Amino acid sequence: MEDDPSITEHAINPAFDQIRTEWDEEAFTRWYNGQTGIPMIDAAMRALHEIGWVNFRSRAMVVSFVCNTLLLDWRKPAHALAGLFLDYEPGIHYSQIQMQSGTTGFNTIRIYNPVKQGIDHDADGAFIKRFVPELRSIPVSFIHQPWQLPNFNELDYPSPIVDIPSANKKARDLLWSVQQTDEAKSTAQKQLKKHGSRKRKEKERERQTEEQLSMDLFE
Repeated sequence: MEDDPSITEHAINPAFDQIRTEWDEEAFTRWYNGQTGIPMIDAAMRALHEIGWVNFRSRAMVVSFVCNTLLLDWRKPAHALAGLFLDYEPGIHYSQIQMQSGTTGFNTIRIYNPVKQGIDHDADGAFIKRFVPELRSIPVSFIHQPWQLPNFNELDYPSPIVDIPSANKKARDLLWSVQQTDEAKSTAQKQLKKHGSRKRKEKERERQTEEQLSMDLFE
């Protein structure tokens, strides 16, 4: 934030702005209110509204979902989450948002499957059932994919907003295609040098100090 306060509004690597050109207000609203029909996403977003905190994995997952799986521009979700996080700190928040949404060009592209995340980290559905009461009565075997229930239409819970595998594939193909362009690579190198320079300068100062101490001792 000190080196580049514009990251709250401008993509670190503008090359990625070309793939998120259409805004879907309904999709954003469903994500924000925890009504996507994807249990782990909905539980995490509802938890934020209720208690203002979820762990790092969940934060990464909800950002990647709205920005990558749904391919919505990162700015409005970033500002919305800033208003929900009890521990919101802009210097951390916006750099993390851009990293998770893949707009830096020099970070690994992160696209999560929230069904798999749920199976791996909330196997018995305890987290989901705490924050998504509509699903408390269904068998655990369906908790992560309730739309597979024979009587799903009887639940007061929305159908999935997207087909996750196909949406993730589309996002992955788009993001990687941009990251491989000369424009994105050139900008990524410049931005990595800029945002990573402080650490390198500190190491250089430490090296110079050690050399000077060695010279003083020798003299």
